Amino acid sequence: MRFSAFGSAATTANGSSWAMDLSADGGSVAVYSSATDLLPGASGGPESWQAYSIDRETGLVSLVSHVPGSGTTPAGGQSHPVRFSQDGQTLLFSSTGSDLVAGGVDTNGYTDAFVWDRGTGEVTLVSHAASSATSAGNRESTPKAVSADGRFVTFESRATDLIPGEVDPHNEQDVFLWDRSTGAITLVSHAHTSVTTP
Repeated sequence: MRFSAFGSAATTANGSSWAMDLSADGGSVAVYSSATDLLPGASGGPESWQAYSIDRETGLVSLVSHVPGSGTTPAGGQSHPVRFSQDGQTLLFSSTGSDLVAGGVDTNGYTDAFVWDRGTGEVTLVSHAASSATSAGNRESTPKAVSADGRFVTFESRATDLIPGEVDPHNEQDVFLWDRSTGAITLVSHAHTSVTTP
């Protein structure tokens, strides 16, 4: 799918773009794109796919996967939008980028789960280690769903350091829940005898 270049509603952007989700009110489209001209000052390319939110009414394009402090500077790696919250204020996305949050530490070399806030433009790391809200878990995490109000996110992960005291004897993928209001992560797919053992 091709979206329009900045400044022209009739000229397609200069890279491939994919529509990944539509907000409940139909007002915003989540876009996965390698284009470099969707908004002024942004860059991209075939090796730098980024996540965008496009407002259908105003035509405003927002770079979702941006570095802290600059809404037009794409983060490293590739970022893939997943789903809007029902109110359209939160966009859930995955990324291999290690520079999406201020003070972030990401040494796992895999995808991690993030949310973008439409009102503030802020990006928050969802799949963080228990020891730090800005340090990614030690293995890959895949965002799956976000609650209607954007407070809760479910994601799958092979990380073994997401909750305090986590014990993971099988080394397989597990299901977790992140609470935006507290920043806490809960293991959903835990053994019936333990809330810390998958």
